[in-house]
Amino acid sequence: QQDPPEGVSASPQPDNLMIWSAVIMGPPETPFEDGVFKLILNFEESYPNVAPQVRFLTKMYHPNVYGDGGLCLDILHSRW
Repeated sequence: QQDPPEGVSASPQPDNLMIWSAVIMGPPETPFEDGVFKLILNFEESYPNVAPQVRFLTKMYHPNVYGDGGLCLDILHSRW
């Protein structure tokens, strides 16, 4: 909270602390420049022992993002 990454913000939904909305601003000098990418993060009661479910709500063209917005990253699955 004291030193958030530049271009990234996230906060819990007012009625459910286990569901967070996030926004990533496309970094300058990248193919994502000027983009605004919205995500949803769902935390389970067993967090931090279980990774949150993360999904892009904004259409994202990236090799690690499925068509439905889900992430294809081992760190959120078998390597958590």
